Amino acid sequence: MRPTLRQLEAFVGVARRGTFTAAASEIGLSQPALSQAISQLESGLGTLLIQRTARSAYLTPEGEFLLPAAERILHELDSVVRDLRESAKTRRSRLMVGAMPSLAVGLMPHVMSRFAAQNARINVILADAQSETLYRRVEEGQLDFAFSSRLAERPGVAFASLLHDRFNLVVPRKHPLADRKTVRWKEIEGEPMIGFAGGTGTRSDLMRALAQAGITLRPVMELSFSSTILGMVEAGLGVAALTALSLPPVAHPGFAVVGLTEPVIGREIGIVTATHRPQTPAAAAFIQVAKAYAATFSAASALR
Repeated sequence: MRPTLRQLEAFVGVARRGTFTAAASEIGLSQPALSQAISQLESGLGTLLIQRTARSAYLTPEGEFLLPAAERILHELDSVVRDLRESAKTRRSRLMVGAMPSLAVGLMPHVMSRFAAQNARINVILADAQSETLYRRVEEGQLDFAFSSRLAERPGVAFASLLHDRFNLVVPRKHPLADRKTVRWKEIEGEPMIGFAGGTGTRSDLMRALAQAGITLRPVMELSFSSTILGMVEAGLGVAALTALSLPPVAHPGFAVVGLTEPVIGREIGIVTATHRPQTPAAAAFIQVAKAYAATFSAASALR
């Protein structure tokens, strides 16, 4: 029968201290439990290891033979445990996080800076992609989770709502609508519209809502990035409908942002996770920071 660590610890304790009472106190066992561990060790090995007297205990030749090996085993185990604990303290965890391009600019810098201040040992790697790609990469395990607009439900992934990102009108600074606080969608049906190309979650959300409201826009350009759209608007080539998180954090001299109403249209932003994988503590901590920031976010704050 193979000795247990508890039996070896009891044996080494008695060998070092010379009495069962002192060894039991050092190890943190009751004296009957210590005596039982020694007896079980001797029974399993088939030999007497410790000779007991009324006041002390000493090793038999067989006990002297076993002692160096038992001490080495316990010492090596202590070293391994200590190294593992130290490694856990210094090891950097890694999070693979995905986000739509507009969120990578408008949302993630705020969330990541707050998270880094609280979790210096966790390395966050951010990948930006369109919603369809983000959903697929989360499902396949390439990303721990992602921030995306809501797509149709599908097996393997879950969507948890985070915030509502409102569409606003972006016009050149000298445009007749630039000084308005709000504009109705109907008022811009004839405007040359610069928008996102097909296949993006933002475009799908917008076109679905406009169709339901009976509004038809006049697209003149379809582009992939909000920065390109803003550049075209600034150049006076048209107007655009962009969400608050797609806009620069401060006012820009080349264009103005005006609220769009009747109806107020927005996209639902949320966190995409895999249903078949447990959430790591690092992922849970990051999501908690994102939720805390989202609670302070207001689409109205982007209106200038």
